[in-house]
Amino acid sequence: MVRALAEREHLGPFGQLVQVSRQSLDRWIAAWRSGGFDALIPPARQVQPRTAAEVLDMAAARKRENPGRTGAQIARILHRHLGCAPSESTVRRHLARLELTGPKPV
Repeated sequence: MVRALAEREHLGPFGQLVQVSRQSLDRWIAAWRSGGFDALIPPARQVQPRTAAEVLDMAAARKRENPGRTGAQIARILHRHLGCAPSESTVRRHLARLELTGPKPV
């Protein structure tokens, strides 16, 4: 029965036709047998930050000492001091997360 299922196309979750390999079906069956439906739910992603917290703290400090600085300027400052730095977009995202962006203070 598993071979017959693997040979056919099935309607996928988004309405397109998909084909599932025999290996995937076997893996799903084994998971079901060992842990029921909960075993079929994919595990939560374990994403580790790529940029050290100290570097991001340094970026925030540079913005706080001069709120007019841009993410690009801060990235260049970090690169000069540390020899490497997160990308300009990473710096901007971090500053936005800390609500350190927006209109310049008067």
